[in-house]
Amino acid sequence: MKKSSNHNMEPTWKILSDISRTEAPGSYDLLMDHIRLSRRRNTIPLVRVRAAAAVLLCVVSVEVYMVLQQAAKKRGRALQELAAVPDNMLYHE
Repeated sequence: MKKSSNHNMEPTWKILSDISRTEAPGSYDLLMDHIRLSRRRNTIPLVRVRAAAAVLLCVVSVEVYMVLQQAAKKRGRALQELAAVPDNMLYHE
């Protein structure tokens, strides 16, 4: 049975310690500044998003309410048609 120990990790640590840092080219900073600027320019304020969502929610709620009211009226009319109201006229007098 082979034991695992720090001796197995020594070559890995040596390779990682020998890695040297490299410098990014000058255009990298310009590119990152351009990206940051475009992100700021293209964002929509959260207040406007919330307001639009609230208006949309109100419109959808009103639509659902109206549809349910119309459906209830149709059901009421259908029940009235099923149960005919007697006119209390006897023998067409």
